[in-house]
Amino acid sequence: MIFNEIYGAYYNAVCEIIKESLKKPLSTQDLRRLVEKHAFKESAPLLIPQIKNEEWKLIKKDGTTPLKNPPTLPLTTLQKRWLRSVMLDPRIKLFIDTPEEILPEVEPLFMPEDIVLYDKYENGDNFTSKDYINNFRAILNAILEKKCLIINMTKKNGCFSKVLVRPIRLEFSEKDDKFRLIAEGCSFARTINLSSVISCEATDKTVKRQSPKKETESLVLQVKDQRNALERVMLHLAHFKKTATLDEGDTYQVTIEYSKADEAELLIRILSFGHLVRVVSPSSFALLIKERIDKQISLLNLN
Repeated sequence: MIFNEIYGAYYNAVCEIIKESLKKPLSTQDLRRLVEKHAFKESAPLLIPQIKNEEWKLIKKDGTTPLKNPPTLPLTTLQKRWLRSVMLDPRIKLFIDTPEEILPEVEPLFMPEDIVLYDKYENGDNFTSKDYINNFRAILNAILEKKCLIINMTKKNGCFSKVLVRPIRLEFSEKDDKFRLIAEGCSFARTINLSSVISCEATDKTVKRQSPKKETESLVLQVKDQRNALERVMLHLAHFKKTATLDEGDTYQVTIEYSKADEAELLIRILSFGHLVRVVSPSSFALLIKERIDKQISLLNLN
């Protein structure tokens, strides 16, 4: 899976480790520094033991490498075909004007109709709409340039509104298939669905900075690394900010930061791992797990 964006980071990290080991022997601290820099902070417990145990025969126990030349990572045909498939995703036009011109000589690895997603709403955003694309890019540029936005939008009651906000970040909900803007400056427009934005433009006006609010919740999980549970947790929760530390034996503690709006989606994903994952804290999330399981048992008994 070296063409995958997540696993690609692992290969790049190992590539950098080999390059450094050609210059000097690497310590465990050096390995951790390189992994966290070129992959993810939570990748260290996965990669470092495999490197130090010489499972890949790339780094010796003394921290040197048997290789004579630094590695290169040219695109393979498989990677090109995967990239061509990515170009068929309707969301790619939010970033690229003519994705059809990228690698046109390569056959896609798969087509959009080959993928069937479950637990996903069907009324997602219209990513190919010209107005939606223009609004998305205007918002993204304002975030990068640290400018405020004047947004014309429709509220939940159908009324029109014009707000001045300072954009903080864009979020994407895989379950809802929607983008939303997290902003400050307007009490009723803290979270704005991009589908409700009619038009927007950057402005030199400013809004009064608000005192920081708690934007995320922390969920602590205990993961029993059987049947590749840790790897599957990292993959399925890849879009959440998280850290992982070795607890004892084959048990890891994973801390996940999430928005309250994503709680239902996260709950479903955690339940899918069964007994291999246990909620340590908060107790309110553990109670949600219990209530969902009790409800499933009651429905099963009714049948």
